[in-house]
Amino acid sequence: MTMAQFSRDDILIYQGREEGHEEGEIIGVIRTCQKLGISLENAGRYVMEEFRKNWEETEELMRRYWK
Repeated sequence: MTMAQFSRDDILIYQGREEGHEEGEIIGVIRTCQKLGISLENAGRYVMEEFRKNWEETEELMRRYWK
């Protein structure tokens, strides 16, 4: 049997999804966009549209999770 090593962020994202927390999904979207080279602006627009967030909410989420 092999053991996978997960980062703290991976665990938080998984927990968020398991508990049905929208923020966990948003974190996953933001990190995926970043890894795919999607611009901060386009990622923010996607979060706004997909999760029906206003600009202020989206800006805070992007500031918090875009690393």
